[in-house]
Amino acid sequence: MAATSRQLGASSSSEETGRGLHLVHAYADDWGWFQVNGVHGGDGTYVWCELNP
Repeated sequence: MAATSRQLGASSSSEETGRGLHLVHAYADDWGWFQVNGVHGGDGTYVWCELNP
């Protein structure tokens, strides 16, 4: 599945949420995401990444 463009938003160090994609971007060699439909009818996001030694 092709991932669409996703923007990394600004977050401060005092916020409890919103830093996950920043961590993936900082440590992953490649990453992306796409929308998925949950088994019980909910929507979600599947995030993938590649890490090289």
